Amino acid sequence: MNVFKSSLVLLILTSVSIMAQDTLNTELLNNAPPSPENLNATVITPMSRLEFRLSLSILGFGLVVILLEIFLIKIRKINSEDTIKFITITLIIIATLFLITAGYSNDQIAPAVGLLGTIAGYLLGRIQNVNSKNGEK
Repeated sequence: MNVFKSSLVLLILTSVSIMAQDTLNTELLNNAPPSPENLNATVITPMSRLEFRLSLSILGFGLVVILLEIFLIKIRKINSEDTIKFITITLIIIATLFLITAGYSNDQIAPAVGLLGTIAGYLLGRIQNVNSKNGEK
């Protein structure tokens, strides 16, 4: 339990430090052109710094939520079918938030969100069917 608490604190501190504000670069502040040394060393990144930090924050938050869910599942002794639904719905929500914060366009996100929505609908529909069958008996 002590390891769980310390890892949770470490995760929270890491996610807070990711969102910490960097010191401003004077070249960017003055809107000066880059120096010749920097022109050869430019690195093309697929995501901006903000998108990267937001994506890491979402993944860290998702990890914390899933760890808390696992902790609750062990304490409450929830059955396996409900456990799968519980964690899968959380993964779908976190995956959708990650796609949005990673900076993908609407055309890129639409098929993935459609698939994730279909899975969530199936799982939630199964929950209602199981409850209605139990109510009839």
